[in-house]
Amino acid sequence: MADRNRYDEMILIDAPRRSAAIVGDSDSPVRQRPQSDVRPYCSADSGAHSSVMADTYTSIVVPLDLSFESDRAVGIAGALASIANLPVELVTVTGDVRQEPEKARLHQSASAHHLQRWSGLVLHDEDKAGALAKHLATLESPLVVMASSVHGPLGELLSLSTSAELLSRTACPVLLIGPHVESTWRAHQAQVVLCIGQTTHAEAMIPQMTTWSRTFGGVAPLLVEVVDPVDKRQVPSDVPDSAHVHRLAELLSEQGIVSSWDVLHDDDPVEALVRCGEKFEQTVFVVASEQWTDPAHVHLRSVSRHLAHRSTQPVLVIPPTCP
Repeated sequence: MADRNRYDEMILIDAPRRSAAIVGDSDSPVRQRPQSDVRPYCSADSGAHSSVMADTYTSIVVPLDLSFESDRAVGIAGALASIANLPVELVTVTGDVRQEPEKARLHQSASAHHLQRWSGLVLHDEDKAGALAKHLATLESPLVVMASSVHGPLGELLSLSTSAELLSRTACPVLLIGPHVESTWRAHQAQVVLCIGQTTHAEAMIPQMTTWSRTFGGVAPLLVEVVDPVDKRQVPSDVPDSAHVHRLAELLSEQGIVSSWDVLHDDDPVEALVRCGEKFEQTVFVVASEQWTDPAHVHLRSVSRHLAHRSTQPVLVIPPTCP
């Protein structure tokens, strides 16, 4: 019974057959999960809100490629999970038919980071991002925590990282642990900074900010809009520029969340946001972003991409279609 409480059963997904089996110890029966048990989280193309959307995140999912780089996210995810007593699911994707090496590595990672409530999932598919996106679509209100090197413009043209591929194919919120974020970073009392851009995209952050606050608590979020200094009106205040952030602050207030706001004037929004984050000991940037990549175009100018690449703080990327 103690082993069952540690959530250490392994789940094996057979992607071509689109079926799943829960594999426990060698004497455990294999149980097929019927398709009726699959619950979509959010439709990426419809943008519709899920009817079963929870007020809080219900689990934390950590995609791993079993490298040191991806393992940096496990400790951060475990610390987040401990705040809200959430289960952590470690997921890896392999094209190999074997599962024992992957299972052992997932157990090793969970043990190294002292995870208490966790499960391991091995997906079998050549398309890693596609397999992860399909799995996430079966979960209700997951928060994805993922480490990434976040390729620069040249590297992005040559090879898309798994994180970029996943962000192009999922409607789930992804807490991206960029290359300059220390593995010892912790979210306790972190300042959440909502990076305000286009009106339609920014409003997508409101329900997710509500979910984050109700799940993890913390200090009042800060709404920040960066405007080009050449467009700054010659007035002694930021009032003309602040109508947008005022509206979003009101929307948060309607959800019972008190917030503050600021308007920064800089021709480099990423640099301005990085400096803003440096004012606090711990920061979580929240950015509503178009899907990072698509088959025809690579969004090299994405603020969320450059912020994740340059910042020492994690970036919560929210697709505009996310509920």
